[in-house]
Amino acid sequence: KRLVFATEMLNKWGHTVKADRMWGRLVNSDFSAKIRIFSATNTKNNIVWSSSRSDAGDLLEANQEKFSAGEMIWGAVSYRGLIPKKSPIFVSDLCMEYEGNPKNMNSNMYCDMIKEKVGPAVLDVY
Repeated sequence: KRLVFATEMLNKWGHTVKADRMWGRLVNSDFSAKIRIFSATNTKNNIVWSSSRSDAGDLLEANQEKFSAGEMIWGAVSYRGLIPKKSPIFVSDLCMEYEGNPKNMNSNMYCDMIKEKVGPAVLDVY
């Protein structure tokens, strides 16, 4: 199915991508999943060998971080390059611009991001 679709699109829009053609104006964007700053700990690998609990001492009480800190980013790619040109949009930086410093992006914040950051970045590339 993919090959048939790709062949139809190439025949319809041409084999070369040009800025004035449909594929030349396509902007593909996405959010990343949360990128962890620290790697996840596999608790099954944390084994303490000792002859008794008292010999293990403080090793049995080691704290573990349940939810590691991370960063979510937004970016896009097009025929003319990356959008924004210099770096992706960091969601945590965007959240800091709002009262109460929310931890997650809501629909209003997403709309503001599109209007204030993504729109001008796309116009800058095109």
